[in-house]
Amino acid sequence: SCHTSFSEGISSLESRDVDRAVECFSHALASVNDKHPNYRRYVSYYGVARVLQGQDDGVLYCRSAVSDKIRDGDLYMNLARVEWFLKNRRNTVLALQDGLKNDATHEGLALMWLRIGERKRKPVFFLPRRSLVNKMIGCMLRR
Repeated sequence: SCHTSFSEGISSLESRDVDRAVECFSHALASVNDKHPNYRRYVSYYGVARVLQGQDDGVLYCRSAVSDKIRDGDLYMNLARVEWFLKNRRNTVLALQDGLKNDATHEGLALMWLRIGERKRKPVFFLPRRSLVNKMIGCMLRR
């Protein structure tokens, strides 16, 4: 029941033709209103393609797609991937946690959660994680 442009966009992403994917998702998004059942899905994938194209505003599209606590794990997965791509670990973790709360059976979310792992506690708890002392002690403990 998806718009043909959306299907073409997915194919374009799979073949790494990001510019074409942005074009297709944009067309699919323009063809529906915000009441359409697939609207959020189109917004989310459009955001993913925008980020892959180098447009950091794409993350805003992904965030807006999950703003109403919907139960579609794929949308949370897209958000987590985009946050990870933009090197924002904290928001990646939050997206995965929210996604697993709303769709506990989503295999992709669970797998990504396992892959990124959990941070270990800071060696010197009262110093910031990025402090030189914590970094040096952390490196020594990992050996």
